[in-house]
Amino acid sequence: MRRVLLPLAGLLAALVVLAGLAAWLAYGATPTRSGEVEVAGLAAPVALSWNDDGGVVIEAETEAGIAAGLGYAHAADHAWTISFWRRAARGTMSQWFGAEHRETDRFARLLGLDELARATYDALPPAQRGALDAYARGVNAAFADAAVAQNDAFVLLDVTPERWRPWDALAVERLVSYLATPAPAADSLWTALGARDSSVADFVRQDSTFRALVGIGGTAHSRAFAVESGDRTALVSHLSAGTSALPVVAGAVLRRGGASTAVTTVPGTLTLPTGLRDGLAWALLLTAPLTIEPLDGAAPFPVYSRIVDRDGDESLMTVPRDTAGLALGTQAVGAVALPDSLTPGTVPMLAPAGPAVAGAAAPTPDADPDAAPVSDLAAALADTTGAALPSAWRVRWPGFSLGTDLVAFFSLTRGTVPATFALLHGDGVVVESGAQRVLGAPPAGAFGTGFAFASGLREARLAVPRLQRLAADSAAYAPSAFANDDRSEWAARRAVPLLVALGNRDSLDLATRLPYSYLRSWDGTYGPTSVGATLFETWLAAHREYAGRLPDP
Repeated sequence: MRRVLLPLAGLLAALVVLAGLAAWLAYGATPTRSGEVEVAGLAAPVALSWNDDGGVVIEAETEAGIAAGLGYAHAADHAWTISFWRRAARGTMSQWFGAEHRETDRFARLLGLDELARATYDALPPAQRGALDAYARGVNAAFADAAVAQNDAFVLLDVTPERWRPWDALAVERLVSYLATPAPAADSLWTALGARDSSVADFVRQDSTFRALVGIGGTAHSRAFAVESGDRTALVSHLSAGTSALPVVAGAVLRRGGASTAVTTVPGTLTLPTGLRDGLAWALLLTAPLTIEPLDGAAPFPVYSRIVDRDGDESLMTVPRDTAGLALGTQAVGAVALPDSLTPGTVPMLAPAGPAVAGAAAPTPDADPDAAPVSDLAAALADTTGAALPSAWRVRWPGFSLGTDLVAFFSLTRGTVPATFALLHGDGVVVESGAQRVLGAPPAGAFGTGFAFASGLREARLAVPRLQRLAADSAAYAPSAFANDDRSEWAARRAVPLLVALGNRDSLDLATRLPYSYLRSWDGTYGPTSVGATLFETWLAAHREYAGRLPDP
């Protein structure tokens, strides 16, 4: 059966940015946004229209219809973005950009983003596969439009967007989930481990290159908070998206059965980080776990992957990965011989960002509460005797197993808060019938009279006192004022004596001069011309990792 997407209305041209490696700014022709477009397999028509801020309104009778409309909108508005991210997830960047990007492809194949997406799709029940099928049909309907397929970015590269496969949305979802994990290069334990083990060092280096190319990073700096304002509650989400010039989220209104849900979407996926439906509003943090531990059993049986670059040259790689994780290093089948300070069954996984890991030493009564927890593995790495470490490691990430957060996000659009997530942590803030609460167990979470707060970074808890005062004075604030209030009274007071204690800039090491220079002209607000919250929080975190506590002049 063939049905139509109608009417396609709106006057905004699609803005598509060719970023990262290519470093071009490309403006494509306007895709079809009026008239009718035929899409196979829809049970009823789907209506799309665009509002003045570029967000799309999708009206459909079924979830599959909503998915098809969203697929069309994503491809029409963000064709280059979703094509670029799909290439990165599939490990086929070298087919577009040449052999010099084989290493990027190899890293994506190590993670198994595309392979595991296909296996997850095959294991899903019919209703969920149907939504992904419909999304793919919507994307391909837009790709069939000459104005989309001949976008400047594609023309400059002399490529055309390939047909979208139903599991491609799951591959991009996995890509975003992996990039939402803490970056190993920014974690002192991973760095120390890499200094002692070349296989870990190689993983950290490849991970860093991969993140830099895609440009999505630093999502741990995202935060969400809700504040009661009179008889209403304002829910604010601040999304940190790294250095990507590509739009990480796009707005949409989904209308079905007389109900409307306003959401932000991640192009190329059915991921909906924020949304509002009747009495339910949610703001989820794009954070996920990435840990490493000694491999204390048999190495995974390797799988193989073939890479073909733009010149047609082929290379074959082995991938030592299974559902338990990715193996690094060399090891014979059997148990790993661990040093005395590391015993099987008691070795904690490293949590580069988050609360204290299991097995961390209990603090003494007068210990600094801001001090980073010390694990058995951290102690072994700090051992000045050079004790031997395990010869192989296992990298753990939920995406190494089959799974998707599709069910969780569909549950939210139906008005129900899901109990669990498969790939993301599922941390954030939710408002139900005017009452706010924290979701999950974020590294920084706070709840009090009239407010709730969540962040993926522990240092962000320092914003809570400001939020408490805003909640107390909420009658004087419009909801929009909460979104624009980025002042940190605590940091402003702390910065001045800190600068005095640091002394002359020229006496500082290079790592300290950059934040010092920013803080010299900082007025306590986080604006375009001042130091960003992410820089200040990162500097605080680095200081704590190095010195064991936050700065105290």
